[in-house]
Amino acid sequence: GDGKVDQWGFAFGNARGTCITQFWEVQYTSSGGTFWKDADSGDFTPLLDKPLALKVTERFKKLLEISPPDNITYDWFDQGNVFAQGKVAMIAWWDVSSGVFEDPEQSVIMGKWAASDAPSEDGTLGPWVAPWMMGINKDTPHKDEVWEFIKWVLSDDIQKKVAATGASPPCRYSLLSDPGFLSVAVTGEALNNELEKGSITWPYVVQSPKIEEEIMGIRLNQMMVGDISVDEALRLMQEDIIAEMK
Repeated sequence: GDGKVDQWGFAFGNARGTCITQFWEVQYTSSGGTFWKDADSGDFTPLLDKPLALKVTERFKKLLEISPPDNITYDWFDQGNVFAQGKVAMIAWWDVSSGVFEDPEQSVIMGKWAASDAPSEDGTLGPWVAPWMMGINKDTPHKDEVWEFIKWVLSDDIQKKVAATGASPPCRYSLLSDPGFLSVAVTGEALNNELEKGSITWPYVVQSPKIEEEIMGIRLNQMMVGDISVDEALRLMQEDIIAEMK
């Protein structure tokens, strides 16, 4: 009632580097975007010069109109913090970190939030899943020990304990639909909906770290702060990625 804005519409990760790239990926892939022309056949030509990429990127920038003034500097956890404090109505978030919203020491929205699929260009809700992964370093002298740990952490008993917390989804598909998990996981229903639709994720290649961090992460940030236009950002990313893949 004092004429000041108490809650903004949306917040997302705009920090330069991998952060802003990942949130652009959510928008693009959920809208049906494909990053490579035909990765299965070895054609790694990026598709950032297509109409869909332009539409999604224009919408991506427009979100700043309903975001906090300092959203341009937010990293992954900044947006989670403002959501937990009730300062924004919606964020794009990793369900693996959603436990913070039910932590009374960090959140004022316990029991007052919900999860949904990612928004698509046509107004529907689209699938997008970014998996966490574990692997064994080829140079480690402890391959056997690491393999034992992986088997332990992915075992049925341990994954049931993970599922019971509701703060992080289990790695076992069978447990994602377990009534015990769904009863405590706010994000459980949305995650299962996405998987049923046929979830997609970022098609990683050896060059991905440089593409996400140095090429797209810089150009997208420059676009958001107004240093370059949407058209110019997409053109430069397309050219730089082609050069990197060669």
